[in-house]
Amino acid sequence: MAFFKKFILTLASCCLVLCSCGRTDNDSDAPDGIIDIEVTTEPESDTSDNSEDIVTTTKSVIDTEFVWTTTTVKTAKPYHAGANNNYIPRQTTASSKTSGKRTTTAKRSVVTGKNPGKNPAVTTNANQHFPGSGTGAAVTAATTAVTTVRRTTPPVTTSTTTKSPQIALLDDMTLEEKVCQMFIVSPEQLTGKSRYSTEADKDLKNGLEKYHVGGIIFSEGNLESKNQITAMIRNLQTASKSSSGTGIFTVIQEEGGDIAPAANKLGIKNPGSMTSIGEKNDEKAAYNAGNELGSELKNLGFNVDLAPIADLGTNSKNGLGSRVFGSDAEKTARMISNIVKGFSDSGIASALSHFPGEGAYDGRSALIKRSLSQLRKEEFLPFSSGINAGADFVLVSHHIVSGIGDNLPCDLSYTAITGILRNELGFDGIVITDSHKASAITKKYSSGEAAVMAVNAGADIILLPDDLPSAVKAVCEAVENGEIRESRINESVTRILNLKAELGLIK
Repeated sequence: MAFFKKFILTLASCCLVLCSCGRTDNDSDAPDGIIDIEVTTEPESDTSDNSEDIVTTTKSVIDTEFVWTTTTVKTAKPYHAGANNNYIPRQTTASSKTSGKRTTTAKRSVVTGKNPGKNPAVTTNANQHFPGSGTGAAVTAATTAVTTVRRTTPPVTTSTTTKSPQIALLDDMTLEEKVCQMFIVSPEQLTGKSRYSTEADKDLKNGLEKYHVGGIIFSEGNLESKNQITAMIRNLQTASKSSSGTGIFTVIQEEGGDIAPAANKLGIKNPGSMTSIGEKNDEKAAYNAGNELGSELKNLGFNVDLAPIADLGTNSKNGLGSRVFGSDAEKTARMISNIVKGFSDSGIASALSHFPGEGAYDGRSALIKRSLSQLRKEEFLPFSSGINAGADFVLVSHHIVSGIGDNLPCDLSYTAITGILRNELGFDGIVITDSHKASAITKKYSSGEAAVMAVNAGADIILLPDDLPSAVKAVCEAVENGEIRESRINESVTRILNLKAELGLIK
């Protein structure tokens, strides 16, 4: 009888063990070894702030067979208001207070050895991606069970953070080096020579060593032959990478038609004027124009073309002539979209000119009389189309436009650049000014004043400052005295370095 009772007790004990390891209704299709998971979500109030962070805590509950690990994730709003009311993702930390929901996920895994208390608990990294969390946003509450797999050896938890090459480069730059990245100049401005067309001698290399400019723009006078310009650009890239750690934007304004320095001097193919393409309403021809121009220029070593013109032919006296696709906003928008795609597919960056539009310029007054409602109805359409097609740059005009309302050249206007181009049209690429050698700028502002105003307005790059040393010094001093936030400089340089990385200029 005693033996029979012992047999019954042993059998019952085995049944209890089997039941504890059985599958639940939710994991009937799970592989062998799955353990029950319990997920609970409860609200948590916090009046501290509106920040959003992820806090992970782990505690172990000792069982004879399992270690239970509990991971707590707190979430809140995935975005916060940044500078100029732009909403940007906020990086998560493990120290700040949070508000919102708290999700607790419990799981257990097999421990090894006879003393489970000495085995490390399984932990969850604070930056782990849970199902349902958005890319670049704070992790949202996980509502699906996490699989726990039996382990035969103690898990090893490691945590590493790797910076992208461009962010690492930004962190290593001095303030002046960052500011210099925000200028595109001519070879003559770096050498002091009236005309420069060699294969990049020591004078140009010394200029790059002193001023780590973001790019160099070439005119027809800098071009002698295909061999000369390819050698010159190759030497410049080598010198720039050696001095600043990154290559440079090599820029030309090759629009086709009458504005074609490389076609005129080096014999590359000229696709003809944009007006001729627009008159045919030929979207394929527009794409081919961008693709052929981009391919020819890339073969020479250029990586940025200040084209296409997104202006309208509203006023025949505007001086743009055959550079525009036409006066019809919708047709021009289609042409712009296709030519931008052509440039992009060739591997060269394009720049839409001249925001917010110079089509209504009458050729006399410094003021373009155009209301904001008119701009939205017509001029903005080609720019929006080009932005949506992937244009890398938008070049902002130095004309004053009445509808902007601040009586400033648009490339010095916060309303034009940040208020409309950034916030309304949604452009997050590189904003470049029109030439600051133009009389529209030099008659009213010094090089330093214009550069500081452009940066505060939201421009990322100043094109052809009248006096590079003065402009660089003024921007650096404005940062040091608090007139410009250094985070504003970092924002622009990050855009610049990110595009350079895409173009293969940072390794």
